[in-house]
Amino acid sequence: MRYGQTVACRTSTTHMCRRIRCFDLFCGAGGSSCGASMAGARIVGGLDAWKLAADTFKMNFPEAVVWNGRAEEIEPRDVAVKTGRVDLLLASPECTSHSVAKGNAPRCEMSRQTAFQVIRYAGVLQPRWIVVENVPQMMQWSRFGEWLDGIRRLGYQICYGVLDAQDYGVPQSRKRL
Repeated sequence: MRYGQTVACRTSTTHMCRRIRCFDLFCGAGGSSCGASMAGARIVGGLDAWKLAADTFKMNFPEAVVWNGRAEEIEPRDVAVKTGRVDLLLASPECTSHSVAKGNAPRCEMSRQTAFQVIRYAGVLQPRWIVVENVPQMMQWSRFGEWLDGIRRLGYQICYGVLDAQDYGVPQSRKRL
């Protein structure tokens, strides 16, 4: 696949080509969306609580619908109405309370709960795929298994592991779940 190339998808009646439509939950400035866009996805929307990040995302993806607010305060149905079909849900829930960069002690257990918004949004948007990125320490979270079970209950198969950015051409070791 080349950058910008459309992906062939099979429907029940015909073959057709279409671009993957992507919504980025906890989008930040759009790093994950940038990668998805380079792989050919159309970024239809993003959501972030930090205004500067949401504004930057909008500058990076001017055709996307962008929400600035906390995921738990925005209705996924409103997102679905404004973005239309979503094939790929990207999500980078808050990681500061999992990260050893913060002294390995949660600042606020509530920040860890943002991961459950992935389940809430996926349940409404019903994307074909979900990609979640976080720090490896998320696997030690006491509710990690419950969170995975919630995604499974929506009908998704789960595959997870730890990747190191240096194995993909980045000049630093940056491990991510």
